[in-house]
Amino acid sequence: MFSELFDLIVPEHISFIWGYWGIELLVLANFVFQVILTFNGSRRRHTPGNRLSLIVWFSYLLAAKIATVVLGKLTTIDIGHEQRNTHTQVQALLAPLMFMQIGNPDTITAYSIEDNQLGVRQVFSMVIQVGIMFYILVRSWTDSKTSFLYLPMSLAGIIKYGETSWALKSALNGNFGFTIADFFKYHEVADLFNKLPQGENELPEANLILRAYYRFCCLKPHLENWLYYPPTDCDQGKLHIKECGYEDVFRITDVELGFMYDALYTKAPVVYTRKGLILRLISLLSVIATLVGFSVLFKDAFVYNISIGFIHFVLIAALIIEIYQILRLPFTDWAIVQMVRHHEAFPILRGFLRSLSPQSATWRRWSNTMGQFNLLEFCLQTKHRNYSRIKILRYMGMDMKLRKQLSLDRIDVSPEVKEFVVTELREIEAIKGEEEFDQRGQWTINRYKTLLNLNNENKLIKAIETTVSKRPFDKCIFIWHITTNIFYNIEGYRDTSVGNKTEAIMSLSDYMMYLVVTRSHVLSTTTADIIFDHSCVKLGKFTRTGRLKKEDICNDILKLKKESILHAREPHEPIESEAEKVVVGNWHLMKDVKELADCLLALSNENKWKLIGSMWFEMLGYAASKCEMEYHSEHIRQGGELITHVWLLIAHNVTKYSSYEYHAGGQDEETPATS
Repeated sequence: MFSELFDLIVPEHISFIWGYWGIELLVLANFVFQVILTFNGSRRRHTPGNRLSLIVWFSYLLAAKIATVVLGKLTTIDIGHEQRNTHTQVQALLAPLMFMQIGNPDTITAYSIEDNQLGVRQVFSMVIQVGIMFYILVRSWTDSKTSFLYLPMSLAGIIKYGETSWALKSALNGNFGFTIADFFKYHEVADLFNKLPQGENELPEANLILRAYYRFCCLKPHLENWLYYPPTDCDQGKLHIKECGYEDVFRITDVELGFMYDALYTKAPVVYTRKGLILRLISLLSVIATLVGFSVLFKDAFVYNISIGFIHFVLIAALIIEIYQILRLPFTDWAIVQMVRHHEAFPILRGFLRSLSPQSATWRRWSNTMGQFNLLEFCLQTKHRNYSRIKILRYMGMDMKLRKQLSLDRIDVSPEVKEFVVTELREIEAIKGEEEFDQRGQWTINRYKTLLNLNNENKLIKAIETTVSKRPFDKCIFIWHITTNIFYNIEGYRDTSVGNKTEAIMSLSDYMMYLVVTRSHVLSTTTADIIFDHSCVKLGKFTRTGRLKKEDICNDILKLKKESILHAREPHEPIESEAEKVVVGNWHLMKDVKELADCLLALSNENKWKLIGSMWFEMLGYAASKCEMEYHSEHIRQGGELITHVWLLIAHNVTKYSSYEYHAGGQDEETPATS
């Protein structure tokens, strides 16, 4: 019945093409997906947005599925028992060619970190598919010269597929324990600094890359259980970056996150090894041998035999991609490290190192942007409220999500933001030492109590402590975000003495609200949506008055009286749901905002903005430290995030990575031998 239905729907000529050329069409489609992955796989590290992610995800999934279908169809082709025709022999060559295509992209081995966790399964799958490939080749083998082309093509395919499986399996391999080899690698990497050119030939860019690589090897940020154990006799200046300017700090962190990205999602840790380079050379020679042999055997059949012409085209395309990927190998941070390691033994590398090292400063390693969401602007955008009137969107709960998405924005991470982050981090590290970053405002309170000569009974200190210690983290963000908006949008309260620092602080506030709205899981909060809806209702009293100027609205908030804030309910306010009653309870958002803003008014504009900025950075640092490593791994494949840079900077100075008795200078007590 289904066969008859298929014949009625699908025209006869299409059915014939699919029956005779279906395998070739699937191979061509797979080749298109491999080209997409080759050129777009690593663009994920510096291109935010869903469009590229969707394209890569679609190609990544379909490429694997198509390969399975092709291998399945090749096991059922009619090989002919009395006489093997050329079409059948040539088709068998597609089996190792599919392996070549599947494992070919160096730019992507895993779409997400979960793929690395299935590395053992990938190896098992490889063994099974290699068995299927050999079954196809043995089944199609004859005494003709064509069959001998299977050997180099199979070797190339197994190498490429094996590289992918090797990279996947080794990505998280360090979670299983610290080995002696890892200990000696610390010393080997530290010694690379002595191989850097000095004096007139000094290469500062290579020094930054090498320092990032050393920090990456010590911390292994992509491994949850890694022991942060740099050699105790190493020059700590190679590891710490306290003397670096804020631009160099971010460049080192950019490179280190790039190493982390490559370790998780590409073949780089495998390719940039002696074994990897040897395998890459063997693979290249195997493809060349297959193409040359095929061209010699079928030099007169390319024009009139479509099947042979197709195989010839795919072999040429595979060779072009292989050569392209080899030509791209020098233009990475991994290559710079290897050039530093071997440039004394191979003089030709010195020229490459001098040429590529300055160029590395221009390589894109992340988007260098940060998301923005301003709650006050969201409440003022009346045009987006029309989506709430569409019943089907409201019924599906999509109206608010759509309004949020339309209100999102991205801006470049300005030099002022980077300088502010580095300065504040060093201020806090001077206080906390190597303790865990487990505060979200208390360090700031202690700093400014001393700076402003305030005691614990001061109204400002009490107001800040209320928002820090007596409110959950998501509520704290909403309170400080609205308060920051008040002082930013009222002209007289801006701090003009510090240039663009006020802009940087406001962008951090909008960035934290962006994380609340789009990535609340990063902040480890489950009530963000309820708090958001509640805050929109409370702000609605001021934004629905018809005024479109934010300054007027902020002035209205400052003029609020305590009695009006505690008023039972405005007529236009919706009735709170049971979930909102549980989460919100007796909390008055605007009361906290009003008390905090009134207390901050007593400070000068300069001190006011310094305190607000310090509070925002401490909240950002707290969120970065508490965020799971898997989420940071997601960020680096989605264009990168500022919170991930802060997380990595903090991780290098946290006791939980280095507070081991031996590292601190102690040693186990020896038990005396007994006779």
